[in-house]
Amino acid sequence: MRVRTLSVHSTRPTVRNWQRSLAAVIVLVLAWTITPSGPPVTQAAAAPRAEVNGRVADAATGAGLRAIVTASGRVGAVSSSAAVQTDGSGFYRLQVPVGTYTVTASRSGYADQSRRLTLRQGATTLNFRLQPLAAAKHGPTPTPKPPAPTATAAPTPAPVPTVTPQPGPTPPPPAGVRRWSDPQSWPGGRVPTRNDSAVIPAGVVLEVDTTAAEARTLTVEGTLRASRQVASQLTLYGNMILQNAGVLDYGRPQDRVLVPAAIRWSLNEAAYVGGDTMAPVATDVGLWAIDDAQVWIHGAYRDTWSPLTRPARAGAVDITVDPTYAVGWQVGDQVVVGPSHVKTSYTNDQDEVRRIVAVLGGGMFRLNAPLLNDHDVLAVTWTDAWGDTWTETLAAKVVNLTSNIMFQAVDPNNRPHVMFMDRAKHYVEDLAVENFSPMPKVNPMSRYAWHEHRQGDGSRGSYLRRVRLYGGPGDGWHIHNAYGIEAQDVVVYNQARAYVVRPDGTWFTNTQPIMLERDRGSGGSQFRAADDCWLDRPLVMRWGAGTRDYRNSGIWLTGSVNCAVVGAVATGGGGQSRSSGMHWEEGGAGGGETAYVYRAEAHSNQVMGFHSWQNNTPTQRIVDLLTWRNGESGVGWGAYGTRYWAHQVRAIGNRNAQLAHWASGWGITGFLADGLGQGAGIEIRNYVSPSTSDSVYEDGVVRNVQVNARHLPGTSTSGVVSWIQFARISWDPARPIQFGSGAIPPVGSRLRFRGQTGLQRSANFTLYRLNDPNVPGSITDLEYNARRVDNDSAGTRPRPPRVRLVTPDDVVTTGVIRLEVETDAPQVDFYQANHLLARVAPVGGRASLDFDMSTFPRRRAYFWALATGTNGAVNTSRVIRVRRF
Repeated sequence: MRVRTLSVHSTRPTVRNWQRSLAAVIVLVLAWTITPSGPPVTQAAAAPRAEVNGRVADAATGAGLRAIVTASGRVGAVSSSAAVQTDGSGFYRLQVPVGTYTVTASRSGYADQSRRLTLRQGATTLNFRLQPLAAAKHGPTPTPKPPAPTATAAPTPAPVPTVTPQPGPTPPPPAGVRRWSDPQSWPGGRVPTRNDSAVIPAGVVLEVDTTAAEARTLTVEGTLRASRQVASQLTLYGNMILQNAGVLDYGRPQDRVLVPAAIRWSLNEAAYVGGDTMAPVATDVGLWAIDDAQVWIHGAYRDTWSPLTRPARAGAVDITVDPTYAVGWQVGDQVVVGPSHVKTSYTNDQDEVRRIVAVLGGGMFRLNAPLLNDHDVLAVTWTDAWGDTWTETLAAKVVNLTSNIMFQAVDPNNRPHVMFMDRAKHYVEDLAVENFSPMPKVNPMSRYAWHEHRQGDGSRGSYLRRVRLYGGPGDGWHIHNAYGIEAQDVVVYNQARAYVVRPDGTWFTNTQPIMLERDRGSGGSQFRAADDCWLDRPLVMRWGAGTRDYRNSGIWLTGSVNCAVVGAVATGGGGQSRSSGMHWEEGGAGGGETAYVYRAEAHSNQVMGFHSWQNNTPTQRIVDLLTWRNGESGVGWGAYGTRYWAHQVRAIGNRNAQLAHWASGWGITGFLADGLGQGAGIEIRNYVSPSTSDSVYEDGVVRNVQVNARHLPGTSTSGVVSWIQFARISWDPARPIQFGSGAIPPVGSRLRFRGQTGLQRSANFTLYRLNDPNVPGSITDLEYNARRVDNDSAGTRPRPPRVRLVTPDDVVTTGVIRLEVETDAPQVDFYQANHLLARVAPVGGRASLDFDMSTFPRRRAYFWALATGTNGAVNTSRVIRVRRF
């Protein structure tokens, strides 16, 4: 046995060097340290491989299609799956271990095709001819009703991933790689046990090739890798520390781990300390990546979430989702069918966890047990202020929690964490992180399921793609002063369910599934959370700790430069007061901008869909919000004064109010406020900062509500003067305006109605406080509890131009996409998220721009257009998504 003392090479402050030296001494006192040594051992030949190849084509035209081809099956007792994208001519080639597989070809706009066959050593050719789906006149393409399924319900299979060992001899690792299970890889010829602290020194590559690997702690300065041939499981009873240039290699982009691989932690959470740190803490057990460490994880491709395309009623065992976003789903997967109704209380959770027992094709899956709740898919059709007709699809979301690579807590009540510091990077695709993030004790809590901690530019280049974080009480994903991170399809489910009791007996409840956090202050980069970050299609579902929650939000946004959040969804959150699906924190990046949001959706939350506490930060546009069936309001915008402006907002079926605000300077252009028979269309609440100009709601539709608009500042003595203009709004003709019903707005407050239709009043009028003495020419309007001045057009805002991006949504191309706009404006600016692409002068009411997707570095792009009229008024289109695959 050779004992090795860690040598620390660092330019860190003395305190951190002392912490590391002390940790090394503790290791020497409490446990012996194992260092891998010795040559690799020759083993039996690798398991035989099979190849399936062929072409995917359009059944009608014979043209090759870009599609995803997946192979899912079992090799002995182990699940095996692989996926590949066809080339531009539709050809593909896929290699898997010999076995029986279901091979499926999928492409958006086409019905899936699957074949069941046994693949033997050598090559098998399998061609697909996909049938196009019928296009819908409005809204997304519906999935046609599939033929009666021939599959029959089966007993719930074992969870995937599994840690069942591969039968037969273990194949050897690549040359120069040592095996964990081989005693010759370790000093003294003994494999470590749970009482041993192991070290992998620089220059050594050690492969976990067994499901029985364990150690007390593990320090990696070389490389720890997962077997590519057999299932593996490593159980730790203390920290894994990746330091210096240490590497965790659980799959690379061209060398994926397709067999089950798990790293598990067993710990005593009662010993957890928490708090701010820039060095690993022995009591706070988890994965620590510091210095220049790297984490590479690339598992089998499996999409994380997809919307329902058909309602799933109580008692149903079959669900149908959009197959475009359900690639790789298979028998044994654990899924969550999400909510679609108002969450009426913290305990009123409507999400349901099930397992897939049959894949029926066309995005249809059979579950292991009937659903207990209704999970809706609704279509709401309306015509906007410019005469364009839209169909909004309100659909429950289905999450797939399964991945063949997992980080797990051995005991779900004793939870580890993941933290990246310094210049440590992560390159992660297809990972599940289960029961991480311990119960918080302090503020800041600093131990989360996934945490980039004060890395600054050190995190640039890191990415998370198709990662699932679920089951822990603390924060899910926490980006804290870390820049240049890219994420796709990250799901956080049933996380952030805790509150902290302070020594004085009060509580702190700011736990979030996804949080962008900045240090408090202004003027420096340390006060920005997530500069240059890209968060594409994140979904958060089910969070909150009940009545103690305050501003507990699914996605928390704060000061960040050039950070875009696109295609986000927040659903099923609980809380009270200011809780919401998405929250804009007070203040921007050192007084500057906050993350940009495009095409976001929030539904079935207990309080608000979208909420802000912004104050006088620079002007930013929020484009394309859909908020429905939330318990309090769809949008609630505060706090004192704001320069934010929202475009293309649809608020539907929210219980108390569709749209609400209490910050001067707020504005919305182009909206639908449809209460589905309940609540108010628009609600103005207590202003804290007096108005110096109108807050604006313009060119919208209010319908199916109990009250069109109401001004509710609180009491007769609270609040300050508030000015609001409603310009060119189509109101519900059967519903009233309530100016101070149950409360009296301050003298000087006013509501301007300009170019209105629906109300039984003149097209232009203004309302003031009922006993305001300074309103010449007014009459008493008891129905509206106000003084009214008719035919008042003073201050009317100019009408914004029409602008509609007619390029189809969610198309796939690796070449040039033509972005085309219909407009009556003389100038159109085309954007990709927050980046201006070009300014174009329309010809004949149309403007176009070609964009080469082959030059775009990410999987999906989000395009929209801003039109400027001759009168200077602006309007935006909705946001479309274009995918490279």
